[in-house]
Amino acid sequence: MNARRVFNGLIIALAIESLIEIIAGIVLAFKYSPNANDAYQSVKRIQSIPALNFLRGFHHWMSAVIIIAAGLTLLFGLVSAAYKQSSKKLWVSSVLLVVMYVLFQLTGHLLPWDQHAVRTAVVETGIAQSAPAIGGMQSNVLRGGTTVSNQTLTI
Repeated sequence: MNARRVFNGLIIALAIESLIEIIAGIVLAFKYSPNANDAYQSVKRIQSIPALNFLRGFHHWMSAVIIIAAGLTLLFGLVSAAYKQSSKKLWVSSVLLVVMYVLFQLTGHLLPWDQHAVRTAVVETGIAQSAPAIGGMQSNVLRGGTTVSNQTLTI
């Protein structure tokens, strides 16, 4: 089996998973209210409708599957030296996709805007703050200020 074909297949699978996640996210976005006063209640409304509750759960777990699949794709790309071959563009795009997936995963935890979401935001922005040189700046950008607040959700 050709390693390049496997790597290309993994990238295609990630693209399909991404498309499914985008469609599910768009459907859920019509029922979600992204402001701090209404976010929790809008998630509760979504959960009260069985079809949307199923879609929300599917969307949640599919995001975890994408992170795992993206990690495996990068691992396979490293092992097969995809970054050296003619598939350099695919390698760069897969790395960018992984970064995008992780950022979406991090921001997705905020959406219910409950105690768990706020605690997660505090931990995640604290980790970002510990990065050398740019930590303070990136944590302020992620928080929308110096602390986790209503502005964090809107960002």
